[in-house]
Amino acid sequence: MTALAEIHWGLYLAVDPSALVSTDRTGEVITGSVRGGVSVIQLRDRTASDAVFAEQALRIRGAVSRTIADPGPHTPFHVPVFVHDRFRVALRHGFHLHLDHADIAYPEARRRMPGQLMIGVSVDGTEELRALLIDCDDSGVRVPDVIGIGPVWAADTRRRQSPLLGTDVVDDVAAIAAGAGVMTIAFGGITPDNVDKLGATGVDGVCVPAALMSTDDPYTTARTLLNRFRPSEVHRS
Repeated sequence: MTALAEIHWGLYLAVDPSALVSTDRTGEVITGSVRGGVSVIQLRDRTASDAVFAEQALRIRGAVSRTIADPGPHTPFHVPVFVHDRFRVALRHGFHLHLDHADIAYPEARRRMPGQLMIGVSVDGTEELRALLIDCDDSGVRVPDVIGIGPVWAADTRRRQSPLLGTDVVDDVAAIAAGAGVMTIAFGGITPDNVDKLGATGVDGVCVPAALMSTDDPYTTARTLLNRFRPSEVHRS
């Protein structure tokens, strides 16, 4: 298991093959994005069966491994792969898990998942995060490894509608999470044109599905996003 401290959360790619005209592009997007500095991958697909979803996740993990094995100057050393709201797939195939509107609560997932596998949880404000932290304490489980904060500027029309948070609320949530020792990722409407506004907040990274999935040049787009988000932290040591 990769130590949590070894993961750089700066740029987090949520891959949704169902959003691509051709799912054959998934490997191309993964390779270009990881070469450009994407350091965490999440697979989400609300329409696929668990069997199809697992096949997609395994292909993505393979593409990530091949890219890391032949690195460029900006390729991260470690790129964990998360699955979105698919507890059974994560448990069976050893993927990290991110919970959004899943049918399993975080404490139960944490108790049943092997300790070396990370679990992230999305929240839409300070009260939801505080309630989650209290639930962890009451349940006797460790806090999540990463918190997704959003939507910041735009919501996914296919998910439950949540209020748009803006950067001030994102910063407030990030501060609470940091106090609990939890890393944070902002998501929702983040593009190369506005990602710089999040650089002044306390979040550790940004999730950018559309910006990387829709571009013809994921490598260059990843470099642009990282340079505009936190210029001082985009290069490998």
